[in-house]
Amino acid sequence: MEDALQQSNQTLRSIVDSSPSAIIALDMEGRITLWNPAAEKIYGWNESEVMGKTPPLVPAHKKSEFLALNHRIQNGERFTSIELKRQTKQGAIQGKFVLTTVTATKRIFSHF
Repeated sequence: MEDALQQSNQTLRSIVDSSPSAIIALDMEGRITLWNPAAEKIYGWNESEVMGKTPPLVPAHKKSEFLALNHRIQNGERFTSIELKRQTKQGAIQGKFVLTTVTATKRIFSHF
């Protein structure tokens, strides 16, 4: 059973790592717990720069929106798709960032 679980986790990690879409997971406190290679390519921050931190891709003028959404999620609200604007390390604004909540793992998944 443990081997099957390990194999399943490796398969899922391979899918996330090879995805052309940025996939980012946050814990319930809003800190990054997963940052795939596409997220690095699209947004410019490498994994070591963002892990365990709040997402740097939230523009300063959108911080209150981020905090409000995180508060709503902590209070049990779930989203299947919310489009948000996010920025790259160089400051360019990306027009489509989709937020999805996953309650079973207590993580918030996002993709671009």
